[in-house]
Amino acid sequence: SGLCLEVPGASTAANVQLVQNTCNGRPEQNFRFEVLNAAQQVYLIRALHAENQCVTAASAALSDGIAVSQQACVASLPMHQWR
Repeated sequence: SGLCLEVPGASTAANVQLVQNTCNGRPEQNFRFEVLNAAQQVYLIRALHAENQCVTAASAALSDGIAVSQQACVASLPMHQWR
């Protein structure tokens, strides 16, 4: 799509819904993949501009189109685990 995941306004608050935007390399578009389980390829996606915030699915549902937001990182929650 040529777009990047972004935290609007580089917010460090919880419950901020993430958006797609034109890629610009700013800190609010940079994330780190943290390995939770290498064998199963499960990751936590941590926002670099707000180290305590992780990409979180709105629910643990496996359907398309689920909204994502940033929340305090809790590695044990399925909504914080990505493959």
